[in-house]
Amino acid sequence: IVKHINERRVTGIVKHINEQKGFGFIECEELKSVFGKDVFVGGSQIAGTMVGMPVNFAVVLNKDNKPQAYDLQPAGGIQQGKGGGFIP
Repeated sequence: IVKHINERRVTGIVKHINEQKGFGFIECEELKSVFGKDVFVGGSQIAGTMVGMPVNFAVVLNKDNKPQAYDLQPAGGIQQGKGGGFIP
């Protein structure tokens, strides 16, 4: 069961992207202070992002109680495509 951490969104910077495996990590000081690690983001959510890009996102705890980003959006308000990736 996936648990929502809270209802508000948080902001971070895309730190790493593995395009071949379809995942990445977001650096978020607020969540790192709680969990001691960067926030995982996977699947179509990471599509269209770049390392260093500011993003805002909602957070859930995965089955291992680690933070995972979803509903990823650029911090500047760029639109997302139907698959969840950003429109370049």
